[in-house]
Amino acid sequence: MLGSKASAALYWVIAVGVAVVWLIATVRPDSQSPAPKVIAAPAVDVVALRLSQHPVILRTQGNVRSIREVELIPQVSGRIDHAADAFVAGGAFAAGEPLLFIEDSDYRIAIRRAEAGLADARQLLAVEKGRARQAAREWRDLGDAEANDLFLRKPQLASAEAALAAAQANLDKAQLDFSRTQLSLPFAGRVVSKRADRGQFVVAGASLASVYSSEAAELRLPLTARQWHDLDSLQAATATAIARYGDLRYQWQADLVRREAVVDKQTRQYYVVARIDDAFQSSQVVGGPSRPVLALDQFVEVEIQLDWPQAGFRVPRAALHAPQRLWLADERDRLQFLDVELLHADGDWLIVRPREG
Repeated sequence: MLGSKASAALYWVIAVGVAVVWLIATVRPDSQSPAPKVIAAPAVDVVALRLSQHPVILRTQGNVRSIREVELIPQVSGRIDHAADAFVAGGAFAAGEPLLFIEDSDYRIAIRRAEAGLADARQLLAVEKGRARQAAREWRDLGDAEANDLFLRKPQLASAEAALAAAQANLDKAQLDFSRTQLSLPFAGRVVSKRADRGQFVVAGASLASVYSSEAAELRLPLTARQWHDLDSLQAATATAIARYGDLRYQWQADLVRREAVVDKQTRQYYVVARIDDAFQSSQVVGGPSRPVLALDQFVEVEIQLDWPQAGFRVPRAALHAPQRLWLADERDRLQFLDVELLHADGDWLIVRPREG
């Protein structure tokens, strides 16, 4: 019994060994070597360089303001009798157009009183002239060549003439006050805000409205020290103001009119002032919609284009490697270094020239 079990176990051990040997003999690993990894060539951008004079653009920004922003202040007191239709926030008015009318009854009465005073002064002067002539004849009849001024009534005549001049001045003042009952401005503009209206009593010297001139706009533009230097050493060609309204973009021609004499203490920036003559007039853009009117304190971008006198290369900023070298590819696609000198940086682009020596 035990012998038969031992024989069976031995049989199974032999069978398992034979199966393992058969598997090792038949199943072999793949003898082929793995495929080599393909390394892709790095992608590069190639820019054709041309040594020439390139325009330099100084980019800055500013807020729109008018060349004149004033307060509408009356020079006489009274109740506002009437207000023009343009006397509203945003209302446009012409030069010399009355905006407010102050009740003028008291000023008309003042004119009549001044006219009466002037008539009295003229009468008094005429009387004194007659008395002076009569005194001169009487003294001549006495046979004396010399007479004192008092007898000839010269002081009285001078006083009458002064009274006439004062009466004329009172009339001029009354007429001037009457003319000031109509408030207007010597330039065309728009109303920013108002602080008075019809029926309100106003006093001389009180601000009634804020207005600005629509003749032209000004932009106070900050510049860095490098931009200030470039603007000082190069010739300015054009300046363009750009306003964006969503996806729409409009441009205005601007002129650099002056430089401010101080540097901002907080930012250490320099400032120039540009003028836009047609900023507050709507105009038609060729092939597009009408250009809108700029508003006070509106943010605009400004590009100042300069003529750079030195020839150079215009290259992307990423193409410049330290220490200020460019990689150049010759006709055989071989790389070589070119040492350059930085002339101007404009955003993502640089203007460089080959370094001498």
